[in-house]
Amino acid sequence: MRLIEKQGDFLDHPISNYMTKNPKVSNPRDLAAKALHVMEVHSITCLVVVENKLPVGVLQIYDILRAGVY
Repeated sequence: MRLIEKQGDFLDHPISNYMTKNPKVSNPRDLAAKALHVMEVHSITCLVVVENKLPVGVLQIYDILRAGVY
């Protein structure tokens, strides 16, 4: 959403101009509390879940908090 607000024509440019080169990720075997800690420390709301260097899901802070993990 921030990208759309800042630059409406972003679809005309390569994704590499906007992507995070080394994003914070989570492993499917990590505890939710560990993922929550990473999100809080880095002020982010989502982590890509990666296994064998492939994305397998997305974890959102809201889901963790809704599940009662603190």
